[in-house]
Amino acid sequence: MVLAPVFLADKELTHRIRVIAFTVLTPFYFLKAGSLVRADVIVDAAGLIVVYLAVKMITKFVGILPLTRLFRFERKEGMYTTLMMSTGLTFGSISALFGLTNHIIDERQYTILLTAVIGSAVVPTLIAQRWFQPDFKQLTSTACCSCRYRGARVECMPGCWWRMTGRRADRRRSQGRSSWHENSPPSFIW
Repeated sequence: MVLAPVFLADKELTHRIRVIAFTVLTPFYFLKAGSLVRADVIVDAAGLIVVYLAVKMITKFVGILPLTRLFRFERKEGMYTTLMMSTGLTFGSISALFGLTNHIIDERQYTILLTAVIGSAVVPTLIAQRWFQPDFKQLTSTACCSCRYRGARVECMPGCWWRMTGRRADRRRSQGRSSWHENSPPSFIW
């Protein structure tokens, strides 16, 4: 209660404390969730785990792959995006642990669900990295913004962020106000 005014006045401090709290507490959650898994149940219910994993992946494909086609992704990049987005590790593990702690499911069901959820994060990632890794193409015309600060003489494109903010900066300077980006690019470019 004593620090409440400090946190209200400084939003950046609030954000940083929140990030630190999540960074410190998250590993303990996953250690607890993983410690409740029983190896004998994984072996006994391997078939059911594979079925759950397949259903989870099929539903993600139905939801994501058509959107990659709609947004005109290339086939390889569309499949890569679909596979990489076929993860629900956080929500799946939290909901399974919630069910276990509230006695909605037992330890056997929890183990099966959590193993399928972990598999749905690992298996698509391995498949995507092995067979659908997109080809990296060198950007030439769209790199004008970062090239400006590396000494290259490249003309900015019409919709370039630097060109638009530069106009605003010129207007601010003419009005006697300073601009935060006059001599250095924003941190997200580097």
